[in-house]
Amino acid sequence: MPIKRRPRAFAIMVVLFLLSTLLAVSYAMMSSQTTGVLIQNNTIYRSQARQAAMSGMGVALREISRASWAGVGSSLSGSISATDTYAVTFAVDDTIPWNDPDYLYRVKITSTGTSTNPDNPTRPSTHTIQVIVQLAPEAITPQPADWATMQQYTFYQWDDQDCDIDLPFRIEGPVRFQKKVQIAKNYPSTSFRKPVRALLVKTTGLLLTDNESDIKSFLVGKGYTVTTLSEGASSSTFDTYTNVNDVVYITEDCLSTNLNTKLRGTHIGVVFEEVLLGDEFGLYSSGGTLDEREYLTSSGSHPITAGLSGTKKMFNDDQPVTTIGGTRAAALQILGTWGSTDALGALDPGKTLYNTTTGLNFSNGRRVKMPWGGNDFDADELSGDGTKLIEQAMEWAGGNSPAGQYLEDLNLIRLNSGVDNRPFNGTVTLPTSDQKSDDLADLQDRLGITVMNAAKQEVQSDWVQPEQVTSYRLYPGGPTYSVPVISGSVYSDLLPTATNRAQPIAKE
Repeated sequence: MPIKRRPRAFAIMVVLFLLSTLLAVSYAMMSSQTTGVLIQNNTIYRSQARQAAMSGMGVALREISRASWAGVGSSLSGSISATDTYAVTFAVDDTIPWNDPDYLYRVKITSTGTSTNPDNPTRPSTHTIQVIVQLAPEAITPQPADWATMQQYTFYQWDDQDCDIDLPFRIEGPVRFQKKVQIAKNYPSTSFRKPVRALLVKTTGLLLTDNESDIKSFLVGKGYTVTTLSEGASSSTFDTYTNVNDVVYITEDCLSTNLNTKLRGTHIGVVFEEVLLGDEFGLYSSGGTLDEREYLTSSGSHPITAGLSGTKKMFNDDQPVTTIGGTRAAALQILGTWGSTDALGALDPGKTLYNTTTGLNFSNGRRVKMPWGGNDFDADELSGDGTKLIEQAMEWAGGNSPAGQYLEDLNLIRLNSGVDNRPFNGTVTLPTSDQKSDDLADLQDRLGITVMNAAKQEVQSDWVQPEQVTSYRLYPGGPTYSVPVISGSVYSDLLPTATNRAQPIAKE
């Protein structure tokens, strides 16, 4: 009986299957063991990279407190071992808006740690730490002894030098000057411009009275173009006429009841003889008359009375004269007297009137009350000094320089509309004894500024005055800010704009 044999090929296949299975299991086990080693190494190197980053941050925090710190924008690096290093950068914090008060003192520190496997140096492990720190400002030098005084002013002049200021400019808040101040020395022009167009207010009759005719002839002889207008004209007609004239003259012959307050708010100067108009113009509440007088006493310190100091004869023959009495505008200047009785008065524009009528309680233009009048007054009897007084009163009331007119108009705009574009809007403190009378008049009378007298106050020796500062830092190592440089004379309004980001110590 033949012997049955199992197929050899089947056995070989079984053996091969078993061998392949064994190899696959062995490879899987070896691969798993290798992956585990790699994962373990990666974990180690990541941990070492994190430790390196932490070490770098510690070094950075220590470095930023040193005076030798290179500041924002700088970097540092170091090695912990042959495989572990760190790199640190310092930057301005960009996580808050630039106008935040803390923006200037915030620093962003970024530390990156690196750990390198020597067996695979092309694939290092890294870890980054970022910290925001805020620096605490500290006094580097003692505060100057007079720093508190300086802080009371928006502008403080530390040296006693003359200060010439041309228009336009603006300083808001209190100002302190140490010597002479002159506004608009070069621009606009300070050359005096005489008035050339006079409006003569006449009585309601068709013809001029003798006094009106005498005054008109005198004004024409002085180069004026004289226009006459009846006291009975309407307020709108007076407005039309004052818009095309420089100054108004009102004789004794006019009636206050007819003229009333039609000229109270006019912007041009007014010179008047009629004593009862003092109330309508808000200069004083009551006036009086005196019998025959000739000699007027004056200090001669005002442009109206220049060259007439002492006692001067106003008439060729005694004439009736008028006086100023009652309640007066606080700023009314008494320029002349009959003996000891006030008679000649002047008021600058922008000054408070003693009363409020037609809603107006300040003068819109210059006002002059002449010292004579009365029913029997004869203008033909005026002496040379008397006509000189008229001439100078008209020039002061209606004349001005472009610079003076500009300053007065700025103040009148403020009073009428509330819009304040004056060069100063706060108190100006300076040594008044160093000022010229015209310069003080610019501040006090034309601009309506409160002027305080104070002797010069040089800064203390412990105050270090900067020379030419082109850049600065708020703290050692902080960002460097460049200071815009303006030429000595600036004629353009396109000045650099200060922002908290670009110029933190400048006020926007």
